[in-house]
Amino acid sequence: MSASLSGGVSATPEPPATSSMSRYLPHALQALLRHPRVEPHVAAVLRSRAVRESLSFAPRELSGRHSAHVYHVRDSGLRVLIVHGTSDAHALDQAFYQHDHEPPAGALAALQDIEHPLRALDLGANVGLWGLWLHGRFSVGYVLALEPDPQNVERHLRQIELNALNSSWEVLEAAAVTADGPVSFTVGQATNGRVTDVADADAASVPGRDTFALLEDIDLLKIDIEGGEWPILADPRFKELRVPVVMLEYHAHGAPSSDPASDARQALERAGYSTETMTETAKGFGVVWGYKRPSASVST
Repeated sequence: MSASLSGGVSATPEPPATSSMSRYLPHALQALLRHPRVEPHVAAVLRSRAVRESLSFAPRELSGRHSAHVYHVRDSGLRVLIVHGTSDAHALDQAFYQHDHEPPAGALAALQDIEHPLRALDLGANVGLWGLWLHGRFSVGYVLALEPDPQNVERHLRQIELNALNSSWEVLEAAAVTADGPVSFTVGQATNGRVTDVADADAASVPGRDTFALLEDIDLLKIDIEGGEWPILADPRFKELRVPVVMLEYHAHGAPSSDPASDARQALERAGYSTETMTETAKGFGVVWGYKRPSASVST
């Protein structure tokens, strides 16, 4: 399958795909691996290891041409549509090579406490690789994904179709906000589109959905909405959140202070969550997990 689809220039810093490996190597070799002429080749090879068709993946990624191909995730065997020449390879790298979505110990224990297949809400669902990772990692009852960019939605629906997961996975073409109604969103920016109040030539009116109206019976809430998390975290209803586990990617854009990591942790802790910070890709950008475990029963 081939296609010509637009990618996007990343506003959120992306760490080199070599970073997880090179930290264990001598400094001189680290510098070589991160050289601008070397790093893309190493990254393509490393990312190719996430799929079973690695020999064809790397050359296609290195060509720089926009072409869409279906691969099999090495660990789970699930099928994944990747459009080379876009940010898809980075998303694949995060999910299936660097395992950036893997919950830390406390959050994982809270998820393992849940005795039924997980029900998840994916805010900022992009082309569906987080949902695909989730289906390969846990027993999943239902995933509701919100994604406002129509190009991303089209590719997200394709991930579902390729794996016949329509019964457990649904996509809404909408932005995650704090009230239903149309909002302005910068479309065509791959993983970096965001809700905006500023006049922007790339902004389009898209449906907005009240996040809090979608949280009933949700076990895992994933938030990655390029700064749109801050109004949700500031909403008084967030302090009443009952979702057992939250995976929150925080961004400098729109943060209440100059320390977004602290802002994100404090918002979760005010809502009664224990927190674990997993990654900080750059100053002001990273992932923090929040979890609530059932109180141990007290014998009398």
